[in-house]
Amino acid sequence: MTTGLLTTTLGSAAMTADLGGGTDLALTHVAFGDANGVPYMPNAAQTALVNEKYRATIASVAAVAGALVIDVIIPADTPDGSGRASHGFNVAEAGLFNSAGTMIGVARMSNGYKPPPSSGQATIATFRLKLAVSNPSAITVVIDPQAQVNIGRQVRPFWLAVEGVLNAPPGAPAVGATYVIGAAPTGAWTGFAHRLADWGGGWALSTAPVGHHVCDASKALDASDRYLRRTADGWTSAQAAADALGVVQLATLAEALAGTDNVKAITARVLRAARFRPVPWKRTAPGSYVYTVAAGIDLLVLEGIGPGAPAGAGAAGSPGGAPAGAGAGCAGRKRLPVQEGDTIEFTIAAILPGGTNAVAAVSPPDFTVLHKRAGATLLTLTLSGGTASPNAAAGVAGNSVPGGSTGTGWDELFPGEPGEGGKVGTVAYGGRGGSPHGFEWLGMGGQGGAGNGNPGSGPGAGGAGGGGTSGSWATGGASDAAALAIYA
Repeated sequence: MTTGLLTTTLGSAAMTADLGGGTDLALTHVAFGDANGVPYMPNAAQTALVNEKYRATIASVAAVAGALVIDVIIPADTPDGSGRASHGFNVAEAGLFNSAGTMIGVARMSNGYKPPPSSGQATIATFRLKLAVSNPSAITVVIDPQAQVNIGRQVRPFWLAVEGVLNAPPGAPAVGATYVIGAAPTGAWTGFAHRLADWGGGWALSTAPVGHHVCDASKALDASDRYLRRTADGWTSAQAAADALGVVQLATLAEALAGTDNVKAITARVLRAARFRPVPWKRTAPGSYVYTVAAGIDLLVLEGIGPGAPAGAGAAGSPGGAPAGAGAGCAGRKRLPVQEGDTIEFTIAAILPGGTNAVAAVSPPDFTVLHKRAGATLLTLTLSGGTASPNAAAGVAGNSVPGGSTGTGWDELFPGEPGEGGKVGTVAYGGRGGSPHGFEWLGMGGQGGAGNGNPGSGPGAGGAGGGGTSGSWATGGASDAAALAIYA
């Protein structure tokens, strides 16, 4: 049942001042009393109840047909801000008060009894009061979200979409529109910073609990302040941080590679693509090189392979001799923590020629990579090269020659494959370079043609042995150089 309120003389003056541009009228509380056991007819001159027993905050409000309809709850336990202990009383009178403590309206109630919990009865009483006003939109009502469990869409849902964050009430809000009041409110919102303002024909203001989240629909989807979280001091971005759970936006691969955004999160797939995506830094030609670690990089992945070895020559004679194809270099992969300014230094040795009928093939040196900081060597990484095969003797078949099989300081090591020995008068094949899973730049050993050795193909490949023929020597295949690639 709805009970009508009689507007008091002071209430009429407050409304007139509000409509005339004076002090904004903000309704905040409803008081209930027992009229000292003598129910009476209210009069406009009243400034207080006859005998106030309990004062409650406003639970909800709506503007209906030129009036404000206000819901108020008397809980089972009734101590209040006036220091009264929990007590029972007959509800004979009610008064509506503003934020300044002025009684705006008064009503005669049904004189029903509100028992205390100590009596064995726990009764929660809900009252609906109606205040007729000429312009409901000019009056602000402050509601208490804790006073009513079913408060509607305002503060009980964990998430709430709002139309924006404003300091001044908008001129023509849509019914149901909700705003976050800013830190310096004006007009009808003066004195109510950081509250939620809901328009239902009049402004209903409520205090969201700490931890409540809102989505500001006026902000772009990727704006840092689109999602806000209530704190003890107001509202702050609800983005996740090192010290707080929150909303995250996913970074693109380009953003992950740039490494400058400290807010966006990355998926496992983007992390792998960004962290281990090869940059255009790969060296396979002979020479000395220095790679300098750039800002923002704290981890490198090094993948390298030692040099292949040249093969010996095939002998002349009847029948001709066939040597083995030479061994291929050892391969390795290393994850290396680094700092800005660190250097990775190495030298790729020159390619060695295959053996001839006068000069034997020579095994290459090991491939060494140095990690330095401020000129001091922190780590030495070594990959062994292949083993050269000797020149053949006339009429002697070749034997296989082992590939590289040692290395130090590498997380993973992969030996090269041995070369294949040739039969008398036939070709021999060089070994394949160490091939860890997915090393795209590793090559396979070349193969020699009858009477001639052809070089291996790709970094670290062993040379092909020369297959000698009757009366003709065959030169052995040359080695291939070491190689290093760096993922940053």
